[in-house]
Amino acid sequence: EALEPVSTELVDLNYFGPNNIFQSIGRFKNLSSIDMFVFTVDNHNNTYINPTYLNYDSIAMNQQNNIVASQSGNMFVKFSNESFQENSRVLIYESPFMENNIIRDYEVIESSLVNIVSNKDLSTGAQIYFSNGQIQNDYNVNYVKINQIIDNQLIEYPTYSDGNNIFTEINEFGSFILSYNENNIENESIIPYEFGITSCYPNPFNPIVSIDYTIDIDSNVILSIYNILGQKINVIDYGYQLEGNYTVNWNGTNKDGKIMPSGTYFLEISNYDSKMVKAVTLLK
Repeated sequence: EALEPVSTELVDLNYFGPNNIFQSIGRFKNLSSIDMFVFTVDNHNNTYINPTYLNYDSIAMNQQNNIVASQSGNMFVKFSNESFQENSRVLIYESPFMENNIIRDYEVIESSLVNIVSNKDLSTGAQIYFSNGQIQNDYNVNYVKINQIIDNQLIEYPTYSDGNNIFTEINEFGSFILSYNENNIENESIIPYEFGITSCYPNPFNPIVSIDYTIDIDSNVILSIYNILGQKINVIDYGYQLEGNYTVNWNGTNKDGKIMPSGTYFLEISNYDSKMVKAVTLLK
């Protein structure tokens, strides 16, 4: 006997009010990973358990290196301390991708959408990263793009690779997915790295400053710290690093571990043939 077709219904999880990302019976009592189980029954009274996984985290304005990852670990979002104007909450979850008619010349690399929602809008940008490990064996990363789906359209973002991740800058939340298109001539090469410090935050700082930097060639990397008199007060050797983007912290101490007094200090990142200096201010 032929079975009747089973109907499906998409459940929109993107509803959020002024204070809560999701409405639910009860509360999210804990941050970080949350497991959810939805029970469904088809037309033949077969019952199914449908698991889904959420990552729900708070973002503090003055917290260093705010990072929220997807439950699979294949993607994460990095926020600066200026991404929000006030403390916020961010939720990341994955959902099945329904192709419809939006793909055309693209091949979707992953079958799941990564959805990012928050109870606050972004004040400045954030960076979204997808792990390179899941794609580099099967695809040429020069033709991989991060896309946002808006109004049933696939919107490409300028996409870069740091050797470990595919990443881009976003200015709004939504649903994101990786695509592949060898016919896109604009993607014939990944933008090369330029050596240097890209940011130091917060600045002024107390007691820790985060230093984002990029190296353009595999090499040994050293962070040297100088006081206002030009005296070298500390040296941190990070050893051999591959080209790419990195973030390190300085806790305001000298080589003996003693916290330095308030004032201006100069952070110098160097490798075998390049160096760059940024000034930061320690306030106590």
